[in-house]
Amino acid sequence: MYAADVYRGSQKVAEFSRSTSGFRLTLLADQVATTGPVATSLKADRDGSTLPNFFLNLLPEGARLELLLKARKQKEDDLDLLLKIGWDSIGDISVVSPGAPSKPGKGLVDTRELKQINFWEEFHRGVETTFDATVSGVQEKISTSTVAFTVGGVRTPSSILKLNPSKYPLLVQNEHFFLRMARACGLEVNESKVVFDRDQNPGLLVRRFDRAIINGAPQKLHQEDGCQLLDIPPGAKYHVNLQQLAEAVANYSSAPEVEILRLLRLYLFSYLIGNGDLHAKNVSLLWGSSTRLTPGYDLLSTLFYPKLDQHMAIKMGGKDLNFKPKSFQAFGSKFGIEESAITRMIGQVARKALPWVARVPEIGFDEATSLRVMNEIERRIKTFA
Repeated sequence: MYAADVYRGSQKVAEFSRSTSGFRLTLLADQVATTGPVATSLKADRDGSTLPNFFLNLLPEGARLELLLKARKQKEDDLDLLLKIGWDSIGDISVVSPGAPSKPGKGLVDTRELKQINFWEEFHRGVETTFDATVSGVQEKISTSTVAFTVGGVRTPSSILKLNPSKYPLLVQNEHFFLRMARACGLEVNESKVVFDRDQNPGLLVRRFDRAIINGAPQKLHQEDGCQLLDIPPGAKYHVNLQQLAEAVANYSSAPEVEILRLLRLYLFSYLIGNGDLHAKNVSLLWGSSTRLTPGYDLLSTLFYPKLDQHMAIKMGGKDLNFKPKSFQAFGSKFGIEESAITRMIGQVARKALPWVARVPEIGFDEATSLRVMNEIERRIKTFA
């Protein structure tokens, strides 16, 4: 007896079964031929003692995963955890109970009701009933403390609401500020805004880009993060380098040079603001009319939290700190990107980033903390200006 159905969008494409040695993934060849492969790393049946890495990377990170693991029953395995996530996992691949009717995932809360609820009550209620979504985390680095759940509405059929974990104050305001700064610096980023509940608790409402309205109906888009593209488990997200990620992006994207330049812009911006948690799961490709990098997400500065390692989480050219323009030019040349294009990109980002330094106090940290972070960001920017 098989244990789970695997859907790509609304089409069943595979089945999971359990054995004494682990799991078996059986692809439904006729359906895969119509919808496309389950994932870039899964084009044939797979047997293993653990779930394929692609599916392990669909599990949530952060506080939701911690609570899910604490609530796990003695005999439950990783497949059972995926079944609790259900239809609303990141991307268009869902793992559901055998024979479950195909239906779109729904957020726990309608966005029109945010001022009428308490965000924390809804977060815990969602964990206790069902995991409605897997949310890739921002950061222990910060990822183990992420608090987020899905919400929806008429105009926002699927969004993510992030809350401030006690361990990292003002994380919501931090990310909102640097998402706006990133957009001003020429990065494509996800739409977000700060909202408040009935008790004035803040939350960051982020619209999901793996969901789209097509012909008036919500559609799920295929998405794979760096760990899925490289076929590695989520625990290895810090054990890769930018070269490996760039090669995966070049291998699968529709316009490799364009996307590598976007990846470099993301890496540069993250370095300038001190985002020490840009790991493999925070770089993703999105399949649509073309295959390209997703908008930037989980962009914030870890400089505000002194106990965190302030080096870049993944290395570029063997380095994780003290970069200079030539570091980016040398990297880009490996992928056929002209030095003039790299130089132009660097100048644009640095020039547009500099005015934002004076606005860092808007985030809400104390004067001494804000000044310390401002000085470091300004130092980094002026290396490239």
